[in-house]
This record gives sequence, structure tokens and C-alpha cells, in this order.
Amino acid sequence: MSKPEKKKRRKQFAKEEAAIRQIINTWKPIGFRTPVNEYDCLVHHLLSVLDSGGNQQDLAAKLKNELKNHFGLGPFPEKEITAIADKVWACWQKLKNE
Repeated sequence: MSKPEKKKRRKQFAKEEAAIRQIINTWKPIGFRTPVNEYDCLVHHLLSVLDSGGNQQDLAAKLKNELKNHFGLGPFPEKEITAIADKVWACWQKLKNE
């Protein structure tokens, strides 16, 4: 990857990261106000799923796993997890096609 391509990819990653962070922060899985970077590890895991070709079901599985094993939260209703995974997917698809 050339230097300009790397710069473009970093800029795209920053946009994706900020958008997905906003979705997760708005959702507030912990249930109360947290530092803005509280869920960054989750955001990065979700971006990894997306960058490796994952789909909404993969996102939902990663969300459940991270919320349970990293944050000690849950269980969350399947409908809630699916809704967040769908929001993340739609957001990423939109950004990817800009």
C-alpha cells in the first residue's frame, strides 16, 4: 500500500471508528454515563469483524461475547443485540460507499 493509500485508509478508519463509537455510546450498554472512550475496545473488535468480511450475525456474536466476557454484562435481549449490530452494519456500509 502506497503512502497516499495508507493516509486515505487511516482517515476512513477514523470516520468508521467515530461513527461506531457514537452508536455504542448512545446505546450505553453499561446503563449510565461513562467516559467517551469506555467502549473503544468494543468498537475496535467490531471494526475488526467488519474488516475481515463479517456480517450482522458476526457483529451480534462479537457484541454478546465482549459484553459478557470483557464488561461482565448481560445477558441482553437478542432483539437489542440484533438492533445494535444492524445499526453498526448499516453505518459501516454507508461509510464504505462514500
